[in-house]
Amino acid sequence: MSDLVLPKGTHVAVIDPQVDFMNVDGVYARKYGKDAEPLAAITPELCKMVDQLKGKTIRMLFKSFYTENQFGVEGLEKLCTTDSGCKSVIDEYRFNSVFKKFENSMLSAPCLNDKFINELSHLILTGITITTCIEKSREAMAKRFPDLHIVIPLNVVAARLSQKKKADILIKQWRNDPQMSVVDKWQDIVFAD
Repeated sequence: MSDLVLPKGTHVAVIDPQVDFMNVDGVYARKYGKDAEPLAAITPELCKMVDQLKGKTIRMLFKSFYTENQFGVEGLEKLCTTDSGCKSVIDEYRFNSVFKKFENSMLSAPCLNDKFINELSHLILTGITITTCIEKSREAMAKRFPDLHIVIPLNVVAARLSQKKKADILIKQWRNDPQMSVVDKWQDIVFAD
């Protein structure tokens, strides 16, 4: 595959790289066990991407802060409700901005102002999970900003093993969406000066 060329200053959203989702001691791993392993597996690649894109992109961290039992799922009552569970597994100083979100979509972050978002022409969407927060964010951004081009690098997004079939269907749909580009890895993206 040839490289995808994006403008320098493209925004990169990293969604939910938090202890409760990506750490073996986190609420998600305790609930889903091996099923959640793909989430933790992308952590090193996410860290590398965030570091390598410094100076080329605007790097944004989106962290979930939920209320107790927000989703009504047994075993997830405390998901992203504690300071330790909400802590990012990627040092926050590596990002240009950090946003708290309260629902699945990144647009639920109240500090994400329209002026900031309206300046976007391209958005690289990364993190977890493909079938919830990534898809909800993609859907909301595409609806609200019809001229925004969304890029998803597959080596820095993940879903639970049991959600692989659903994730594969979404990825196939994304590949056919003219408003999107799906690349195998973030290293396939280059930035014009």
